Amino acid sequence: MDTEVDRISSLPRNVLDQILSDLPIRDAVRTSSLSRNWRYKWSHIPHLVFDTQCVSIPSEDQTVGKNKLVSIIDHVLLLHNGPIYKFKLSHRDLLGVSDIDRWILHLSRGSTEEFVLEIWKGQRYKLPSCLFSFQNLIHLELLNCLLKPPSAFKGFRNLKSLHLQHVTLAQEVFENLISRCALLERLTLMNFDGFAHLKINAPNLHFFDVGGVFDDVSFENTFLLTQVTIALYENVKNDQNVSRRSSCKLLSFFVNLPRIRRLKIHNYFLKNLALSKIPSTLPKSWVDLNYISIHINFNDFEENAVAFCLLKSCPNLQEIEMLGRPEEKAVVGPLTGLWGDDNWKSLFGQLRRVKIAGISGTRSELDCIKFLLSNSPVLEQMTVTPAPNEGGLEMAKELLRFRRASIRAETKFYQFSPIRDAVRTSNLSRKWRYKWSHIPHLVFDTQCISITSEDQTIVKNKLVNIIDHVLLLHNGPIYKFKLSHRDLLGVSDIDRWILHLSRGSTKEFVLEIWKGQRYKLPSCLFSFENLIHLELFNCLLKPPLAFKGFRNLKSLDLQHVTLAQEVFENLISSCALLERLTLMNFDGFTHLKINAPNLQFFDVGGIFDDVSFENTFLLTLVSIGLYVNGINDRNVSRGSSSKLLRFFVNLPHIRRLEIQSYFIKYLAIGKIPSRLPKSCVDLNYISIRINFNDLEENSVAFCLLRSCPNLQEIEML
Repeated sequence: MDTEVDRISSLPRNVLDQILSDLPIRDAVRTSSLSRNWRYKWSHIPHLVFDTQCVSIPSEDQTVGKNKLVSIIDHVLLLHNGPIYKFKLSHRDLLGVSDIDRWILHLSRGSTEEFVLEIWKGQRYKLPSCLFSFQNLIHLELLNCLLKPPSAFKGFRNLKSLHLQHVTLAQEVFENLISRCALLERLTLMNFDGFAHLKINAPNLHFFDVGGVFDDVSFENTFLLTQVTIALYENVKNDQNVSRRSSCKLLSFFVNLPRIRRLKIHNYFLKNLALSKIPSTLPKSWVDLNYISIHINFNDFEENAVAFCLLKSCPNLQEIEMLGRPEEKAVVGPLTGLWGDDNWKSLFGQLRRVKIAGISGTRSELDCIKFLLSNSPVLEQMTVTPAPNEGGLEMAKELLRFRRASIRAETKFYQFSPIRDAVRTSNLSRKWRYKWSHIPHLVFDTQCISITSEDQTIVKNKLVNIIDHVLLLHNGPIYKFKLSHRDLLGVSDIDRWILHLSRGSTKEFVLEIWKGQRYKLPSCLFSFENLIHLELFNCLLKPPLAFKGFRNLKSLDLQHVTLAQEVFENLISSCALLERLTLMNFDGFTHLKINAPNLQFFDVGGIFDDVSFENTFLLTLVSIGLYVNGINDRNVSRGSSSKLLRFFVNLPHIRRLEIQSYFIKYLAIGKIPSRLPKSCVDLNYISIRINFNDLEENSVAFCLLRSCPNLQEIEML
């Protein structure tokens, strides 16, 4: 019999290293058990990645989990033989411990080119000075870190990519860090503090992405910069006197961006650019700019003027995206006629695609659309997406009447229209017959489908037929599916629709059952791999045993739901990207154990025994309402551990807190301190529902207020 040849072992070493590098570190080390020849092959891999996927430590004892993780990393680094070009540490069970100092010191003696450190728990981790001696570093990525380089630091001479999130560093440190990395090509900044002026001096920079709260941004020596994304997360105060006196922010912003190709102005940054005298056009056209995305309040004159100036100054645009903020209604200045200038015929000679979303049909919004249609001779497609709950059919009819400079221009108008109006567009012309069948957002609610009948069977059958008809004729991805009709019970037809959706790429799923018993969700719902937002009303959740969580879920809203204690805890902890969590009127569990490292918003109202936070370092907005007054035994209260101290221990960055119904009585259980051990310096708003005749409740409120020195607004009911 022929001996089987071990072809893998005979591969060149560099090929084996690449294969092992592509494996999770856990599996790479396990290859040592294959044979004697493989015992130490893993020790040569140049890329080491320690994350939750690679090192799984199921333990309720955080100390045990931390010690095991530290031991694993120590073991790998000790036995490793060869250069380590990439080192990534991003484990959700690891605090900013001193062990990291040791590992960074070890790496600083080598030739590390890529270093990624993400601390998901605890306070900012202060980086050791030895990190700033990495001479070969090409890519640096940090999360939840404090940067304070030594005075002798002269920059990373080879650094090309820098990614900083939730970091703290002084103004001077930031400016020196950027200016001293001469080869820097990519810079990403998200949610930073310690500095407010973004002075970017980077001669080799190509890509810049920033999102946070800051006062100003300026570019210097950035002539190679081609892609810019800027998001200002806080609204700018509209002081007209200051605006008129200050220098033109719009002009200073563009003066050092001569080759910009892609520009995204998001959140409130357009308002920041409007804080000065706004020119009718920029002194120099930006001929390289081919894509622009703008978040705009169409009801604000200054923002419209800035957008108008920008568009007129970019003659070679190929794609435009504009997202309205329709919730802002204040009008500043006369909007009529701003977009109605007829002196710019065929201004956009290369514009092919336009996307406009979040509009409600105001005059300025329609004038902007008309302006773009009449000045784009080669336009191929314009997509118009109204804001939710805005009338769609009349707006669509008006858009069809607008003159178009391009005979090939196709106007798509459907995404957030009521499904009733979307389907009705099939009557506009033969070309429109099946355009609705491509809409990626399907919403079936009482507004969209009005069925008047006293016979519930007729109502139910007609509604089921409509949904079946739409899903059968639909052609393309369905990113959003919402079913919230008050005449629909939790029928088996829903199982069929969910199964149909599970085969696609649904990102947003909303199911509200307004009648009957809890609707038991089918197991196929838990296979939605692309789900980002999940909203359920009057449902029973019982995931299959193989369910490992929704890996992309960012928003979860559960109201009038039933699920077991273990199911609830596993659901929250296994959705690693979860940012928003809402729980209202639930049963089946009474302990709210919240383990969510990316959670930023938490709103709960119901009957429960306990609430605790774990690994919630990013949580900033909390609203809690306990609907039953169940704490009356003062002896029990005084003898138990302090609920107040326990509640705040894992909320270091909370900004807004609402204590509703009887929750303050819950916080009064145990010994009440005169003030918290650590002040809540980020908390700027608090709302408390209190019984002023209760000593313990008054003591809790007094303790809270004394521990929040930076409060800007207080509400007490």
